[in-house]
Amino acid sequence: MLYQKKNLRFLVISLLSHRKLTVHRPKKTFIDFAKVVCINGMIPALLSTLLLLLTSEEEYLYWTFGQKFGNPIYRKVVILIGMHIYITVSVEFLCDTILSICGLIKHCRQYILQYSNNLKRLDFHTLSNNHVEILNDYYILEKNILHLKEVLSVPSFLILSCCFFNLYAVLSYGLEEDRISDNIIECVASVFVGIAGITLMVIYSSQIPENMMKIKGAAGHLIEKYQLSVFNGGEVYCTLDRIEKKEVIYLSAWGVVDFKKSFLLTASGALLTYGLLFIQLKVK
Repeated sequence: MLYQKKNLRFLVISLLSHRKLTVHRPKKTFIDFAKVVCINGMIPALLSTLLLLLTSEEEYLYWTFGQKFGNPIYRKVVILIGMHIYITVSVEFLCDTILSICGLIKHCRQYILQYSNNLKRLDFHTLSNNHVEILNDYYILEKNILHLKEVLSVPSFLILSCCFFNLYAVLSYGLEEDRISDNIIECVASVFVGIAGITLMVIYSSQIPENMMKIKGAAGHLIEKYQLSVFNGGEVYCTLDRIEKKEVIYLSAWGVVDFKKSFLLTASGALLTYGLLFIQLKVK
């Protein structure tokens, strides 16, 4: 844990200290603070209130470990607090974690895209004079991506596991009509978080290798553009050739799954297959 914390700190410092790549950093305003308060405060409170309206008073025994209260107001308060804690842990915490990871990936993606755009705009004179710095900048980007991959490996695996668990839990609830009708709001929230979490993680993570491919394409374009020119004794050509032949780095979930857009189709197929199996079990 401490090792990954050091890697994350190194990654953030490296991104912020890279002066040659400018990234727009929006200013924090009161509206942004209000949005955070709304997401972290209002959504759990609203969901817990709706769940309270659909829950019987005997549900408080679950939250008090069998301890009984005679006053109905106390029972309602206990249920409300228990539901709020449950929604905070199962929905809000997972959503905040997913959005934080997507924000970090987006920040790294902007640096990669900016490097690709800068590389496309280079002329032969700039390439000849700054080819060493261009290669060093690419090494820094590659090192940051590797740190990003290592830092997000285990958290991404846990997030995917939680999202799939939410979806499969709803499918299992579907076998019992009474159970799913009593927990309709909880089921809807679980489905939304599961689908949105998987989709956001895959889309944002897949943009890292896509932007690296743009860098490789820009290097190949420059090689073709200046292949008839004198490449400064071959040094400029070697620099561009190294960048073009670099392997694309894919973010992964603990090495089990590489984040590609095709994974969305695989995940949808798996959910559809298990959904059909659950339907068959329900029919029998």
